[in-house]
Amino acid sequence: MATTTVSGGTTNAGSAVSSDPNVSNLTKTLLNNVNGSGGVFTTNSVGTPSSPALVQGADNSVFVVEGTSNVVQVGSQRSTYVIADQKATIAGGTGSGTIVGGAGGALLGTSTVPGGSYQLLGSTGNDTIIAAAGNNTIQGGAGTNVEGVFGGSNIVGVGQVSGANDTAVITGGNNTIFGGQVSSLIGVTGGTNTVVGGAAAETIVGGGGNNVFAGGGGQDLFLFTNLGVGGNYTVTDFGVGGTADTVAFVGLGATSVDKLLANATESGGSVKITFASSNVTVTFQNTTIASLRGNILLS
Repeated sequence: MATTTVSGGTTNAGSAVSSDPNVSNLTKTLLNNVNGSGGVFTTNSVGTPSSPALVQGADNSVFVVEGTSNVVQVGSQRSTYVIADQKATIAGGTGSGTIVGGAGGALLGTSTVPGGSYQLLGSTGNDTIIAAAGNNTIQGGAGTNVEGVFGGSNIVGVGQVSGANDTAVITGGNNTIFGGQVSSLIGVTGGTNTVVGGAAAETIVGGGGNNVFAGGGGQDLFLFTNLGVGGNYTVTDFGVGGTADTVAFVGLGATSVDKLLANATESGGSVKITFASSNVTVTFQNTTIASLRGNILLS
């Protein structure tokens, strides 16, 4: 493996690579004050999806992945920091640490084997970030990003960075998803999830799982559909704070708002709508049937 030792150990990895002409200024900035006491390394090992190059070192090691098509697998070290200097595919292992995309866009992910714990962070490129197992924190950067969650216990940040254009797809796991200052699309098709919207207008899609949705500020769209797996949803803040939220029911058999609401139940400040044939139940807290009436779309 073509790996070069830049430093045998330092508390500031940015300083260690500051004079390396092959490392981008963005990477140097992101590495400023990052602990590299386990060593700082650059690697240009290519690897392939079926046979990724292994980046293995001591705990608190830092790896800069150079090149534009590298595929690497992080080893079992703890508190590691791995950054794509340009464009790379980087997969976490069974250890822990931070994996960062660079300016060129990256595919960042976790192992499918439980045990890892990573921060997966986008940067200025267009990144795809995947969590398959483990306990992870995921956040896109300033580019156009796709964040996918298939398992594990994850905290997911969507639309957190100015200039971001994020889409999150959640199909499994136990997750908390936070919206931010930029409008984004959050789709949930499985797992147990809590979605907490931010100040921007989010589109939150429920296609399965057991979920709690809070839109936050902005004019949010809550869309519920049937993907054949049923779903149980609670919306905690529909229209709260004067926001003109909208709810859409798609493919659930409803053809008339009047008929839909005639079969809804209102009790204790909540409205429950059940689609028995699809095994889908949506409960709207802190609202009334009258408040919902003018804000429902059917398809």
